[in-house]
Amino acid sequence: MPQQIEELVLRQILAAGLYAPSAGGRQGVILAVCQNKEINERLGRIKRANSHPSMATATSYVSKEQPSIADDPNLKNAFYDAPTVITMFAPKNFLFAAEDCAVAAENMFPAANPG
Repeated sequence: MPQQIEELVLRQILAAGLYAPSAGGRQGVILAVCQNKEINERLGRIKRANSHPSMATATSYVSKEQPSIADDPNLKNAFYDAPTVITMFAPKNFLFAAEDCAVAAENMFPAANPG
C-alpha cells in the first residue's frame, strides 16, 4: 500500500494553494482532500471517462515519458493511483475560476516537492 503524505506536509501544500494569488483577491478556490484508495480510483475513472482521449495524436501529445489520460487510452485512473488526491473547486460562473485554480495548483507544486 502506498504511503500517505505526512499531515504536516499536506497542510503546507494546502496552505500554499489557499494563499495563492487570485483574481480580485477572492481566494475562492476550495480544496478537497481524499486519501481513500477506492474513492480516488473511482474519481480517477470518472475523470478518465469525461476526458477527451482522442486529443493526442502521433505528433501532438502531452508526454511520451509519462503518458497522460489524453495520451494513453489504456490508463483507466487519471490520478496514477496516487494515495492522496486534492481536487479544486472554484465559484460557478466566476470569470477567472480556471485561472485561480491554475495559480493555486502552481503555488502547491513547490510545497509538494521542496527538493
